[in-house]
Amino acid sequence: KQFQLCFPQPSSSSTFMHRVLNSYVSLENARVDSCRGLLTGTVRVKSVGFEKKVTVRLTYNNWVTFNEVPASYVQDSHDGATDRFSFSAVFPATMVADERAQFAIRYETHNSICYWDNNHGENYQIMCYAKATDMAGDGSWIHYL
Repeated sequence: KQFQLCFPQPSSSSTFMHRVLNSYVSLENARVDSCRGLLTGTVRVKSVGFEKKVTVRLTYNNWVTFNEVPASYVQDSHDGATDRFSFSAVFPATMVADERAQFAIRYETHNSICYWDNNHGENYQIMCYAKATDMAGDGSWIHYL
């Protein structure tokens, strides 16, 4: 199986820090490791207090059910206005081609106010694809699950 991000890296936008400061939370970067079936990423949050709780809410069935993965503070990432958190999640072994994972990020402040980053209402999406391989050994590529 191969996994592909279906969104641009938020930190590549020239308005990324403006987005963090106005919305309080934003995915910074994400990557997938198809060999390990792993999603990793970083999140930036506006620093409004010492205690913070950042979680990534993931679904593999269009929000019928979901899992929450805690993000961890990245040491020495405080830049005066923001903090960075990192997360990782394993895709389920049962995920097959043409299925998608979706996630959104929740930031809870010290006074229990919650902010969300759901990619402007679209959620962050990752598609699962069949892995291409040269099964015949002659340079002709076919797909399998």
